Amino acid sequence: MKKLIITISVALVLTFVFLFAFRSCASATDVTPDESLETDAGGLSEAENGEEKTDIKEYIKEKIIPVIVGVLTSVSALLATLAGIRSSLAKIRSAKESFEKEAKNRDTSFKAQSEYLNAKAEELKKIVSDIPRLEKQLIELEESTQKLITECTYIGKMVSLGFSQNKDVIKSGNGAKISGLLAECERLSCKEE
Repeated sequence: MKKLIITISVALVLTFVFLFAFRSCASATDVTPDESLETDAGGLSEAENGEEKTDIKEYIKEKIIPVIVGVLTSVSALLATLAGIRSSLAKIRSAKESFEKEAKNRDTSFKAQSEYLNAKAEELKKIVSDIPRLEKQLIELEESTQKLITECTYIGKMVSLGFSQNKDVIKSGNGAKISGLLAECERLSCKEE
């Protein structure tokens, strides 16, 4: 705003300087030797002096003032246009900065997500590489479990055979309990297979 006021002030000052320059040029006229005799000691005759003042006023009114008004109008229109352009440039600059900031945020977010996904991909690769080993261990575990079931079944039969012949065990009713438990173990081992 200060620049606008300064520019208008400079334009007005230059306009007035040109007006005074035109006035002084217009008042200076060529005087012929015959006319100089007719004038008094102070310069031009009063009639010519009044006529020149009227001519200068008419010249200023008809020629200079319209030019000054046109120049001032053009300058003010130019300044208004420049102010609009400056405002538009400021908005464009602000939008550009906003886009750049958003792009930086997206880049940062993308990098963070990429690093996270790369870390998860590495974990998955490690897990996938462990699958064959885990499958092998699972097969071994199943075989071991089957062996344990078979061994438990045999141990149960041996205990049953060992205690079922004992008269004290039969009298106390524990023999029947042992036979029931053996049957239950056999039933469970059949379900597992």
